[in-house]
Amino acid sequence: MNLELSFKGTRKYLHGSDFYNSINDLCESKYSKDSFVSKISFRSLASKQCVVLFETPSVNEKLIGNGLISVSSAEMNSIPFWLVESDKKVSGRYPFDEDALVGNSLLNLTNKSITIQPNGEYTVIEEIIVLTKELNNQVCSVDGKWLFGQLDLKTKLPDSADEIAVVLSKMISGRFSVNDIYINNIPMGKIQFIVGKA
Repeated sequence: MNLELSFKGTRKYLHGSDFYNSINDLCESKYSKDSFVSKISFRSLASKQCVVLFETPSVNEKLIGNGLISVSSAEMNSIPFWLVESDKKVSGRYPFDEDALVGNSLLNLTNKSITIQPNGEYTVIEEIIVLTKELNNQVCSVDGKWLFGQLDLKTKLPDSADEIAVVLSKMISGRFSVNDIYINNIPMGKIQFIVGKA
């Protein structure tokens, strides 16, 4: 399945939230409305369009990441997928005001948490990723950038939320972090960030 993604804001690489949202849309059309990406893990950044494979890629293909699709929350039957970068250039770009999103959040460095009451302007995964990045930046400044590395979900993210919270649970030497995700005070899973160059 070919993905047709655009660059987000001023980035020169494709954003993890767009991968997540696009693959989730594919899940719903290919399997069912209950299906969702329960895990996605990135190995490198992609600056060209990518393809979703449902069989192990060859050694000649540039592997960007991989993950699991849960066909339904009830059964939790998982289907593996892989993301590989193609030669097709990314032609589109759209605005993304990350500062405005962060400006509406509440940071608590004592609890190492950040919360927001979304206004519906951004998708839930966009909110989660931006909040996690801001929390990690405030807790530990690094030589490089905090980048979205992996997402592990217990259940499907809702289309909207009254409150989203991210709590830092572990950080290793300013290189790697594990963060808990709460939506409407319900634990949803974990998001991991790594430090890299972008």
